[in-house]
Amino acid sequence: MPRNKANYPFVPKSTAYLVPGQFWSIPLPDGRHARGRVLELACKDGKRDARLFLAGLMDWVGDLEPEVDDVAGSNIQEHGQVHVKTINECGGAMVGYRPLEVDALQIPLSLDEFPQSPGCRVRQGFTIPRTRPYPTEPLWPV
Repeated sequence: MPRNKANYPFVPKSTAYLVPGQFWSIPLPDGRHARGRVLELACKDGKRDARLFLAGLMDWVGDLEPEVDDVAGSNIQEHGQVHVKTINECGGAMVGYRPLEVDALQIPLSLDEFPQSPGCRVRQGFTIPRTRPYPTEPLWPV
């Protein structure tokens, strides 16, 4: 269960009320809705980023905004780090929560920064503690 008891729907202005597993509606031009999902909150130096988070675009499209039952069984189509304004600027709103673990969703294997960045990590799993350090040596000899 999310640690913050959100009143849905809401449009976030920061990541303060976001938790992995929440989902939002994405209105489409044809009147249907797609669904995005909070996969992980971005942290830098042990502090939560107030604006960035890892989002997943799910393989679900419906005539109405997604509900908790609609979330079950869909998979991550695409994922990436996004700014919290993405939700509002696309006309969407946070509409519910379902734990990622219930659907056995895992963040697809990816890097959280450019490979040559110090502290770059391989990302896979549910939360940041499940990531592991990536070598920080230069890619090519200088």
